[in-house]
Amino acid sequence: MAALIACIAVPSIPQTRAFAQQIGNSGWSRVEQFWYWVTLVRKPPSPLGRLPDVVKALHIRQMLKPGSPQPVSSAAEAALRAGFTPRLPDPGILIAPPKLSVLGPMSFAAVISAADLSSLALRNAGAQVPMQWDGTPLSLQIGATITANWPDASDARSGGTAWSELTLSQCPPPVVTAPPGLDLEAFAMTGLQAAGLRNRDRAQHLARLTTTVPALLFGCPTPYRFVGVREVSLRSGSATLIEEFGLAGPEDGFGYSDGVPRIERITLLWSMQNRVYLLTGRTVPPAGMLSADLAAALASVIDLANTID
Repeated sequence: MAALIACIAVPSIPQTRAFAQQIGNSGWSRVEQFWYWVTLVRKPPSPLGRLPDVVKALHIRQMLKPGSPQPVSSAAEAALRAGFTPRLPDPGILIAPPKLSVLGPMSFAAVISAADLSSLALRNAGAQVPMQWDGTPLSLQIGATITANWPDASDARSGGTAWSELTLSQCPPPVVTAPPGLDLEAFAMTGLQAAGLRNRDRAQHLARLTTTVPALLFGCPTPYRFVGVREVSLRSGSATLIEEFGLAGPEDGFGYSDGVPRIERITLLWSMQNRVYLLTGRTVPPAGMLSADLAAALASVIDLANTID
């Protein structure tokens, strides 16, 4: 884990050299991917390794379960079931059309344990938690969600990135209910710090995004042992980029024979025009942390997000 954190802390100049070695003879597409990295995702990810502990400190429970996703044959049928028309990437970007489904509404309830959250925030980021938050109830309501799924997808525009699976979920903005007087931005910042985000300025900036509190209350379920988060830029504004690393035991490095961290899942979370989007993809094969393949994958998800109006 210490070695992984050291890799994540590599400053931008060594990253630039690593990419320069890989794009030297790879043509314009590699230069374009490198440009994405420098201009949009240059900052290294901040670790959120304590996210499951934050979920426990908030005592999050799912109150309303949505049931199984219902497959639909068209965007019109999805709109009829969900109550809104899905917005999808421009046709032709991905080779095959998506499989569409609709998931029913869901809701979550949380109760803040100030002592547990304070212990995490103090240990992981040196932050304090107001004791008056103890016992504060919070709730999250998420409406019907439309999901578009592309299995074995290929994006011809961004270096031919191959995805074993690519999924776009969208729903109206989630509704967070809190008692009067609770500063949700301060709560979001504290939650991020408790999860391991030590950079105060970055935590403060992410806390201002409208998607951060719902993401914390949703619990961000992940099977991966290490999660990195950072902000990226879309044409419509800011988005949160989540990178999940495939890690194994110390006897086999990071789960790969060469010991190089691999990002096994990339997720982009953003809101635009009264809609929240979650774009998730797994590359074939998983991309190395400081590689042109990762730059291509990031370029692909950002390109896709930018075509959704």
